[in-house]
Formats: sequence, C-alpha cells, structure tokens
Amino acid sequence: MIRRRKTRWLFAAGLAVAGARPAAAQKAAVLPPYAGVYQPQGVDEIGLWREDDESERALAASPLVIRDETLTGYIKSVLCAAVGADRCGSVRIYVLREPTFNATMSPNGTMRVFSGLLLRVRNEAELAAVLGHEFGHFERRHSLAKFKAGRRGTDLLAWTGLLASIAPSYNGYRMYRNLEVSVYGSLFRYNRDQEREADRLGLGYLNQSSLPPQAAAMVWQNVMAELQASAAARGLRKPNFNSIAFTASHPPEGERAGYLAELADAEGASRDNGAARYRAALAPWLPLLLEDQIKLNDFGASDYLIQNLASDGWTADLWLARAELYRTRGTQRDFANAVQFYGNATGLDDGLPAAHRGLGLALIKSGRPSEGQAELQRYLQLSPEASDAKMIRLMIPGGICNEDWQSLGGAAGPAFGDRRGTGSERTQAASEGRSGHHRRFETHRHAAARLEPAERQYWQEYRALDAGRRAAQRSDLLWRDRSRQATGEGAAQEEGSAAQIPQGDLAR
Repeated sequence: MIRRRKTRWLFAAGLAVAGARPAAAQKAAVLPPYAGVYQPQGVDEIGLWREDDESERALAASPLVIRDETLTGYIKSVLCAAVGADRCGSVRIYVLREPTFNATMSPNGTMRVFSGLLLRVRNEAELAAVLGHEFGHFERRHSLAKFKAGRRGTDLLAWTGLLASIAPSYNGYRMYRNLEVSVYGSLFRYNRDQEREADRLGLGYLNQSSLPPQAAAMVWQNVMAELQASAAARGLRKPNFNSIAFTASHPPEGERAGYLAELADAEGASRDNGAARYRAALAPWLPLLLEDQIKLNDFGASDYLIQNLASDGWTADLWLARAELYRTRGTQRDFANAVQFYGNATGLDDGLPAAHRGLGLALIKSGRPSEGQAELQRYLQLSPEASDAKMIRLMIPGGICNEDWQSLGGAAGPAFGDRRGTGSERTQAASEGRSGHHRRFETHRHAAARLEPAERQYWQEYRALDAGRRAAQRSDLLWRDRSRQATGEGAAQEEGSAAQIPQGDLAR
C-alpha cells in the first residue's frame, strides 16, 4: 500500500511540474514596453547566448547565406515596420538558400529567413506576420522557458526512475511509464502554447503597424492550399488541418488561420499590404527561388506556388518555371504542355536563353527534332559561353567545330555533328563493326575529364547507355554461340557473332 501511494504521489507530482504552462491568451497580445537593448539574464540565458554566438559565427561563413545587402536590408525594413524601429535595431538577419517554409530567431537576436518563405508570401504584410511571430518568441524569451521546462521534466523522470528502481515492482514500472508519457506530452503541449502566444504577439505587432493584420491568416490559408495541392498530385488523401498529433510542436494550420482571422483588427483591412514593393524587391531572385523549388520534386506544391504567384499576372520567369516543372516530370503529355509554356515565355521575352534551351529539348522529346535544333541554335546565340554549350552543339548537325572538338581533347577532323565521318573513317569503323560516330567517342573518351560538370553528365549518360547496349548485344551473341556448340554445330561463328564485338567495349 505504501509503495502504491508513493508511485501515485510521484505521478501526481509529475503532472503538476511538467504540466505547468502559461495560460493561452484569448485575444491579440498587448505589446510590452520596450526596455532597451536585450541582454541575457541569469546563468541559463547567458549560456544560451554563448551557444548562439558560436552558431552565428559559423552561420556568417556558411555558403547557404544569400549575401545580398539590398535584399537583407529590405527584409529588415519589413520587420521594423511591423515591430517598431526601436525593437528591431539589434536584430541580425541572415537569408538562407533553403527552399522550405520557415524562419527562426535565436535568443541572441539572430534571425534566419529561409528562401522558401520568400517564395510563399506575396506581400510585405504576410512577410511581416511571419517575422513578427518569430520576434515574439524572442521578446518573450521562449527559448529560455523551453530549456527550463525540458530540464525540469527530464530531472523529474531521472529522480522518479531512481526511486522506482529502489523498490522495483510491476506497478512502479507501469506508473513510471505513464509519468514518462505525461511529461513528454506536457512538453509538446507547452511548445504549442508558446506558438499560440507568439502568433498573438505577432498579430499585436501588425494591429499597431501600418500593415493589414488580416495577412496573418492568409499565410496559413495559403499553406493549407499548398499542402492540399501536393497531396492531390501524389494521389494522397486530403490532409486534416484541425487534428493535433501527440508529438506536434505547433498548433494545426486550421486552428491558427481561424483565431488569427478572428483577432485581426477589422479597421486595418484597408491598409496597404506592400505587394508592389515586395514583387519589385524579390524580382531579381525569383528565378533562383523557383529553380530551387522545382528541384524539391513536389509537382503539386510547385505548380500551386507558380499559379499563386501568377495571380497578379503571368511573367516570362513564371512561364519558364512552369515549363521547366512539366519538362522535368517527363511524361509525353508533359512535354506537350512544356512546349506551350516555353512558347509563352519566349513570347514575353525572346531574349531568355533558358526558355529557348528548354523549348528545344522539349520539342526534340516531342518528336519535332528540326524545330528543337533551331531553338537550341537560338539558345547558343543568346548564351554562347554557357557551361553546357559544347554538349548542346552535339545535338545539332554540324554544330561543333574543330576548335570545340579540340577543346574537348580531340584531334582536328570533321565536325562532330556529322555522324557519318570521312570515307577512311567509315571503312575502318566498318571493319571494327562500329559506326564512325561511336568510334570517335571511343577514341576521345579521355576528353571527358576536361568537360564542365554539365557536359560531363551528358557524356557519362551516353557512355552508360552505349555500354549497356553493347553488353546486352554481346551477351545475346555469346548465348547463341554456346547453343550452337552444345548442339554440335561447331565453333564456326557467323558474321556479327560475339567475337566481332571488341572486348574493350564491355568494360567501358
């Protein structure tokens, strides 16, 4: 009885300690008065700041940082417009080339803005809603509170485990496992309450700023629409935006969109959201951000984002991004759509090299090689020094000259695009059972080491396909020769037997 009472007391104590959390506010938070430059207070916070200082030193030298003073300054101006110039003065912003929807802020004032966030918000108000949320974490010192709550929970589990081991029993073990689940569940719930508090504080910043606070709810409505588009393209069930997983660190998207819409100041709906200024600031980086998004291989989400950006009007960059998205997925119907989208891009900006390159490749894949080669020639005219220029010339009859071939490591001779070769070459190649085109590739395969990365990829793909084809041919002929020998037809080999295929081709 005493042992059972002890375990029950420990379980109750765990609920009291681990479950301690601030009450969630029921309205947009009132901004606390600004108390000057933020400084760490106490041993725990000083330690967190020192860790963050070391992390920031590594971040400052990271190759992921987009080092554009204009872009970084613009993002900070949006933050200052939301939270006030006095509060944002000590914030250091780093824009990271990471195509996911996220932003973070450390206790020492370091704010990380992911490039995927910039692609998903459409105006200054939506960007300010996210940045204000992160600044709310910083101003409320949530990182420190989370650290202390985690330490209390793990300390409780450690002492409880020790006491339970002194007088082991099944009930003691069961109560400890229940306590463990309770502590971890309380910690996750504590994180979600912190997110709700930061949401309301960020909305409080917007309510008192010159930007419309209704943008905060729009951010989460767009996120839900993107997730639905992604699930639909993958053939998955529609996500449930109101359910909360046990280990969820954030409230569900539906809940956040709901209370942010309710708490937004209705009088601020007519304020300027800064959409035109945001588009102008993001324009130089939009092609790169779209390229990174397409590489995530999430067709539904990428197509939704492109069409969402195009709601203010289609541009050549948006048509190009959508064409690249369809071409890289690679079905025949996608090539037909890509041809149309590339055509729309070139119609708006005929001087866009990437559009002519993609259009040429899509036309070739669609069974229109002559039109595709013409577009590739236009690409080379616009970008003669492109990294893949020499390999693109390989796809055009007569497109590579002796100088280009010599730069690849080959000797002077007929144009590489002439796949027939000279008479002497054809005679020698025929005696070896190969075409002049294949013979020149074999003779100069050592040139691959001198190619640019994009060119080397094309070279290696050709060699892999050719080696597989010839290996399959040789395997088939060897099987036929052995079948004849087994049936007593002798070792005589007909024309085209395995012996006529050079052994070296199988190893390359």
